[in-house]
Amino acid sequence: MRSLAVVAFVVAVLLAGIVGWVLGGGGGARPLGPAAPEAAVAPAARGETAGGPREAELAVAPDERVAAPAAELAADDVLITPALRRRAGAEMRRGWGSVRKDEMPQDDLGEGATKYEAIVLDSPYAIGRELGLRRTKAEAALEDARTGGVFALLEKLDGGGVGPLVAEVRDARFDAYFAREGPERRRHPRKDHPDQDVEDGVTLTWPAGVFKVQGLMKEKDPFPRDVTLEGAGIDATMLVLAHDLFTRGRLRNLVIRDCTVHTNDNYLFDLRIEPASMRFERVRFVGFDMGAGGSCLLGTKALALSARGCRFEGGYGRSPMHGTVFDVRTDALLARFEACTFSLVNLRIHDWHTGATVVFLGCTLDRILDNAMAHAKLKPGVVFDGCSYSRFEGTPQEVPKLDLDALFPGWKQRLE
Repeated sequence: MRSLAVVAFVVAVLLAGIVGWVLGGGGGARPLGPAAPEAAVAPAARGETAGGPREAELAVAPDERVAAPAAELAADDVLITPALRRRAGAEMRRGWGSVRKDEMPQDDLGEGATKYEAIVLDSPYAIGRELGLRRTKAEAALEDARTGGVFALLEKLDGGGVGPLVAEVRDARFDAYFAREGPERRRHPRKDHPDQDVEDGVTLTWPAGVFKVQGLMKEKDPFPRDVTLEGAGIDATMLVLAHDLFTRGRLRNLVIRDCTVHTNDNYLFDLRIEPASMRFERVRFVGFDMGAGGSCLLGTKALALSARGCRFEGGYGRSPMHGTVFDVRTDALLARFEACTFSLVNLRIHDWHTGATVVFLGCTLDRILDNAMAHAKLKPGVVFDGCSYSRFEGTPQEVPKLDLDALFPGWKQRLE
């Protein structure tokens, strides 16, 4: 009985690998380099919403299977090739050897081979059914998002079985989720209580210099929508947080642009209660590698994020080996990074849920601290398109601690 359990375990592992390969499009993460031309991708593969079956129509009993066309199954087809049998046998012997010292007997090997071949032949139906149900849920969620906005979509993703939504995130239509609902009004914030200047649609502007930001979300809870924090340039204005930013309500379309943000050994946002949507444009983020909690820039319950021309740089916090970009612990993660740079950070892709979607377009990933590419292979919603990638070659203890004075000379003395 124990040998039978071992065989069953090995077969289950092999099946998980097959399912993961199919659900990941034959290889999980997309390779670094240009994507296939859009014209070569069928509408269903792009996640489009036209013409898909509803879930009720897919809810058939397991034995109500559609027969394969005769042309697909010729009498002389070799369904299980000798090479596949050899690999299966080798893997079963390897699994056997992980718990026993003797050779795997032929009768056990034969029993395992029979089970394995049955799984290979029968699993495509279950895989197809699962994919069909997921697409039906995705179409319904996207239709809800057309009227309910990005938070309606994040709510559906949070329930599971909907994502990833790669086509939706990489397409220009993703930008519509961050559209302003009203006119923009520009103001210079008060030093001690910038929240008193905050209302829907306001843009708080800082000139060149180094400025302490405190009390931004102290009294406005929930925080107004379409608020923008704007500097005079990524190398001209630095905003230094007195503490992480937190609101108990939804954070609706907050924008940060044209500045450096030093989180000062804090999270940028610690939003574990309600979802958030935000845009970053030409921003450098430093100081979030503090080595406490998640040691991340963005800790959120659910997140929709668009970032363009931004830099996420580790090495400026008190614990450079630990910095990561975000911590979202459900499928409710939709993020697109365009022409962004990541350096000396952990991506922690292995912690992202399989229904999450994160698209990197034309990004530079320099001296990444963890094995991001290996982890991405198991996440079908992680896409790298036209990106470059290198790993940090030293030990975690050798991650350099960088001097912020190199970016903003005398910044502590200049802090207003």
